[in-house]
Amino acid sequence: MLIIIVNLPLKKKKKEMKDLLYGILCIILSISTVIYYTYVTTHPQIKYFEGSYDQVIRHKTFSGNEFVFKDSEGTMGFYISLHSKEKIYPNDFEEGVKYRIFYEDRTSIIVKVEKLGP
Repeated sequence: MLIIIVNLPLKKKKKEMKDLLYGILCIILSISTVIYYTYVTTHPQIKYFEGSYDQVIRHKTFSGNEFVFKDSEGTMGFYISLHSKEKIYPNDFEEGVKYRIFYEDRTSIIVKVEKLGP
Protein backbone atom coordinates (compact mmCIF):
# COMPACT_ATOMS: atom_id res chain seq x y z
CA MET A 1 0.00 0.00 0.00
CA LEU A 2 2.89 2.33 0.75
CA ILE A 3 4.17 1.81 -2.79
CA ILE A 4 0.84 3.02 -4.19
CA ILE A 5 0.91 6.20 -2.11
CA VAL A 6 4.58 6.97 -2.86
CA ASN A 7 4.15 6.54 -6.63
CA LEU A 8 1.22 8.96 -6.88
CA PRO A 9 1.80 11.94 -9.14
CA LEU A 10 1.13 15.16 -7.29
CA LYS A 11 -1.26 16.57 -9.89
CA LYS A 12 -3.97 13.87 -9.89
CA LYS A 13 -7.55 14.85 -10.47
CA LYS A 14 -9.78 15.12 -7.40
CA LYS A 15 -12.03 12.26 -8.50
CA GLU A 16 -9.08 9.92 -8.96
CA MET A 17 -7.79 10.84 -5.49
CA LYS A 18 -11.21 10.22 -3.95
CA ASP A 19 -11.42 6.84 -5.70
CA LEU A 20 -7.94 5.93 -4.50
CA LEU A 21 -8.69 6.92 -0.90
CA TYR A 22 -11.97 5.02 -1.03
CA GLY A 23 -10.12 1.94 -2.31
CA ILE A 24 -7.49 2.18 0.41
CA LEU A 25 -10.21 2.58 3.06
CA CYS A 26 -12.01 -0.52 1.74
CA ILE A 27 -8.77 -2.52 1.86
CA ILE A 28 -8.07 -1.41 5.44
CA LEU A 29 -11.63 -2.26 6.55
CA SER A 30 -11.44 -5.66 4.83
CA ILE A 31 -8.14 -6.52 6.47
CA SER A 32 -9.39 -5.42 9.91
CA THR A 33 -12.56 -7.50 9.50
CA VAL A 34 -10.53 -10.58 8.57
CA ILE A 35 -8.23 -10.03 11.56
CA TYR A 36 -11.19 -9.59 13.95
CA TYR A 37 -13.04 -12.73 12.83
CA THR A 38 -9.80 -14.74 12.77
CA TYR A 39 -9.25 -13.70 16.38
CA VAL A 40 -12.86 -14.57 17.33
CA THR A 41 -12.51 -17.98 15.66
CA THR A 42 -9.21 -18.80 17.35
CA HIS A 43 -10.12 -17.33 20.78
CA PRO A 44 -13.86 -17.97 21.32
CA GLN A 45 -15.63 -16.72 24.43
CA ILE A 46 -18.17 -19.45 25.06
CA LYS A 47 -21.14 -18.68 27.33
CA TYR A 48 -24.38 -20.51 27.90
CA PHE A 49 -28.02 -19.60 28.20
CA GLU A 50 -30.79 -21.75 29.68
CA GLY A 51 -34.28 -21.12 28.45
CA SER A 52 -37.21 -22.45 26.48
CA TYR A 53 -37.53 -22.21 22.71
CA ASP A 54 -39.81 -19.39 21.60
CA GLN A 55 -39.57 -18.83 17.82
CA VAL A 56 -37.37 -18.77 14.73
CA ILE A 57 -36.75 -15.65 12.67
CA ARG A 58 -35.83 -16.57 9.12
CA HIS A 59 -33.26 -14.32 7.46
CA LYS A 60 -32.75 -14.31 3.72
CA THR A 61 -29.02 -13.77 4.04
CA PHE A 62 -25.96 -15.90 4.58
CA SER A 63 -26.15 -15.43 8.34
CA GLY A 64 -28.66 -18.26 8.74
CA ASN A 65 -31.68 -18.21 10.98
CA GLU A 66 -32.10 -16.57 14.35
CA PHE A 67 -33.51 -18.86 17.03
CA VAL A 68 -35.12 -17.01 19.95
CA PHE A 69 -35.13 -18.51 23.43
CA LYS A 70 -36.67 -17.03 26.56
CA ASP A 71 -36.19 -17.37 30.29
CA SER A 72 -37.60 -15.55 33.31
CA GLU A 73 -35.45 -12.48 32.59
CA GLY A 74 -36.30 -12.02 28.93
CA THR A 75 -35.38 -13.32 25.49
CA MET A 76 -32.16 -13.86 23.57
CA GLY A 77 -31.62 -14.57 19.89
CA PHE A 78 -28.89 -16.87 18.61
CA TYR A 79 -27.69 -17.47 15.06
CA ILE A 80 -26.96 -20.75 13.33
CA SER A 81 -26.82 -21.68 9.67
CA LEU A 82 -29.05 -24.51 8.49
CA HIS A 83 -25.99 -26.58 7.53
CA SER A 84 -24.43 -26.16 10.99
CA LYS A 85 -27.75 -26.85 12.73
CA GLU A 86 -27.87 -30.33 11.20
CA LYS A 87 -24.49 -31.10 12.79
CA ILE A 88 -25.02 -29.35 16.14
CA TYR A 89 -28.67 -30.20 16.84
CA PRO A 90 -30.33 -32.23 14.05
CA ASN A 91 -33.78 -32.27 15.70
CA ASP A 92 -36.25 -29.41 15.52
CA PHE A 93 -36.57 -27.19 18.57
CA GLU A 94 -39.84 -27.72 20.45
CA GLU A 95 -41.78 -24.84 21.96
CA GLY A 96 -41.89 -24.83 25.75
CA VAL A 97 -38.97 -27.28 26.12
CA LYS A 98 -35.92 -26.04 28.06
CA TYR A 99 -32.53 -26.04 26.36
CA ARG A 100 -29.00 -25.09 27.36
CA ILE A 101 -27.51 -23.10 24.49
CA PHE A 102 -23.73 -22.72 24.32
CA TYR A 103 -22.82 -19.73 22.14
CA GLU A 104 -19.91 -17.48 21.22
CA ASP A 105 -20.44 -14.24 23.15
CA ARG A 106 -19.34 -11.66 20.56
CA THR A 107 -21.23 -13.16 17.61
CA SER A 108 -24.13 -15.02 19.35
CA ILE A 109 -23.44 -18.06 17.17
CA ILE A 110 -24.63 -21.38 18.63
CA VAL A 111 -21.85 -23.93 19.11
CA LYS A 112 -23.67 -26.61 21.15
CA VAL A 113 -27.20 -27.41 22.30
CA GLU A 114 -28.35 -29.60 25.20
CA LYS A 115 -31.98 -30.50 25.77
CA LEU A 116 -32.85 -30.14 29.47
CA GLY A 117 -36.51 -31.18 29.38
CA PRO A 118 -39.98 -29.61 29.57
